[in-house]
Amino acid sequence: MSAPDRKVPQEFATVTLIQYPSLSGHATGFFYLGQDDNQYLITNKHVVDPEEDDVENIRILLRGSSNLADLEYQDISLLSESGGRNWLEHPVDTDADVVAVPLDVDLRNYGNRVFSRENFLPDEIQIGAGQQAMILGYPFKGKSPYVPVARSALISSPYGVPFEGMNCFATDANMHSGTSGSPVLTIPSAIQQTDSGISMMSGKQTYLLGVHSATLHSGHDPEEGPLNLNLSWYAGLIEDIINSG
Repeated sequence: MSAPDRKVPQEFATVTLIQYPSLSGHATGFFYLGQDDNQYLITNKHVVDPEEDDVENIRILLRGSSNLADLEYQDISLLSESGGRNWLEHPVDTDADVVAVPLDVDLRNYGNRVFSRENFLPDEIQIGAGQQAMILGYPFKGKSPYVPVARSALISSPYGVPFEGMNCFATDANMHSGTSGSPVLTIPSAIQQTDSGISMMSGKQTYLLGVHSATLHSGHDPEEGPLNLNLSWYAGLIEDIINSG
């Protein structure tokens, strides 16, 4: 019995596996269209600039426009022609674990999709602590066609408020190292809680909340292991980064 032939949700097509040609590890990133009409790969700073390794290139996946299983690999140099870094960081918040890597490839020629500022959470829509979200990424590399998986998460700190003094919020989810750089999204829904009450949208909406970065560990007893609490940097940092480039 073959698998049912159904369309892949658009948000899944925004996400790419990130591999290192010279290393065994992997990570996650997603595609973003800036207001300057340039296209970027969004991921974590520690993905492109790991502390223990010198990484000169990363490899992403481009998908066929008619068949997402039709894959093409694209290597991206992390070094400019002058030898500097080929990515953009936040101009003020040096702790922000988010970067934007400019892309030379035109994603409109492929089946990949992009997020943009239009996918940010509108000011009037409320996100409360304890509300469910999803994180799309690659906890394991898997096999072709390398479709990302969705992990269920709870928003664990007041959304819009700095967590631990940083421009991020906390999520409660069982995450792994390969998911670094994953987009954090609202659950697709036509019903939204707004400042004026419950609103019904014309269709199911998914909003980009942030960029998953790291899992917190217990500072009280290291043997307790991970807390299943994670840091996600606010999506608005992406525009700050791009506009500073």
